[in-house]
Amino acid sequence: MAVRELPDAAYLRECLDYDPETGVFRWRERPLSHFVSARGRWQWNPKHVGKIAGSLDPLGYRLIGIKGVLLRAHRLAWVLMRGGPVPSEIDHIDRDPDNNRISNLRAATRSENMGNTPMRRDSTVGAKGIQRQPNGRFQAVIRHKNMRFCVGTFDTVEEASAARKKAAAFLHGEFARDG
Repeated sequence: MAVRELPDAAYLRECLDYDPETGVFRWRERPLSHFVSARGRWQWNPKHVGKIAGSLDPLGYRLIGIKGVLLRAHRLAWVLMRGGPVPSEIDHIDRDPDNNRISNLRAATRSENMGNTPMRRDSTVGAKGIQRQPNGRFQAVIRHKNMRFCVGTFDTVEEASAARKKAAAFLHGEFARDG
């Protein structure tokens, strides 16, 4: 998703209440200056004030519409709590895209963020980054900075997984995740 220009923190505070402990955004009563007419304000405020803002997209990220543009809630949390500049990648430490607690968000590079991904759903061996070879052995692979590295080929899934975990810890550091 392309990085969009975000409204400044003052404008966001006019629109939203953000609880950094829960990560929940709620609509505030918005001033007349946010609307084209008094009627728009009169119709919008009673319907939305106090309710949880936004909705979930198909990937589970909360999107909140501000000034006619859908913005990801974790980026808004960053602006409200940490100010700018907002990093191009923000990682959800626990991998829950709707957990927007500020303590669950950290700046990341694309490579670091990809290091925090779960095992693929179509894994045939049940371990992240492990592939069964035609000869019956198991190859451990890892990606880093858009390059694919072969960690090695092993007799068991457990050996391959252990080697991959060690490589992930070295390459991805605190962002390394298995499974």
